[in-house]
Amino acid sequence: MVAGAPAATAGPAPLLEQLKRGDSAALVLLGAVLVAASTFLPWAKVTFFAAETGEISDSGNAWATDMPWRITGFGAEEFRVGLVEGRTITGGTDALAFVPLLIAAVALVLAARQGKRITYGAEAAAACCALLFGLLVVEAVHLGGWAADLQQLIVQTGGTATVDGGAAIGLWVAIAAAGLMAFGAIRSLLAGRAR
Repeated sequence: MVAGAPAATAGPAPLLEQLKRGDSAALVLLGAVLVAASTFLPWAKVTFFAAETGEISDSGNAWATDMPWRITGFGAEEFRVGLVEGRTITGGTDALAFVPLLIAAVALVLAARQGKRITYGAEAAAACCALLFGLLVVEAVHLGGWAADLQQLIVQTGGTATVDGGAAIGLWVAIAAAGLMAFGAIRSLLAGRAR
C-alpha cells in the first residue's frame, strides 16, 4: 500500500454475514423473503364431515380464491353450501392486501441500505412491518373463529355435520416472518434515534 493513499473501502458484507451479526435490515429482508415464500404454502384448511356427503377437505394458500378469507371473503353459509355441492366459491385473495405492505417495507429498507435519505423512512418501514404482522395475526384469529362459526351455524339449522379448520402452516410461517420483519425494523428505528 502506498503511503498516503486512501484505504480501500470494503463493500457491504454479504447477507449471511449481516444475519450472523443480527443486522436489522438483513432481518427485515430475510423476513420478507419468508413471507413471500409462505404465500404459496397452505394458509387455511377446512374439513367438513356429513353423513350424506362423507368427509370433504380443502385448503388454500394466500393466492387461492376458494377459501373464506378475512379481507376479501364471504359468508360461512355460502362456503358450506358450495363445499357440499362441490363447486368453487370465489372470494378473492389476501395476498392482494399483504403484498403492498411487503413491497413498501422492502423498498424502504433497501433504499436505506443504499444510503438514500428518506424522510421518516425508518418510521414508515417499521409501520409497514408492524401492520403486516398485525393483519396476519388477525387473519389467523379470523380463520380459527370462522370454522367455529360455521359449526355453530350448522347446529342452529339442525344439521349434524362437523367442521374443523383454521390457519395452516403457511400462515404461521408468515406470522413468524412478519414478526421478524417488525423486530428488525423497530430495532433499526430505535438504533437510529439513539444516535
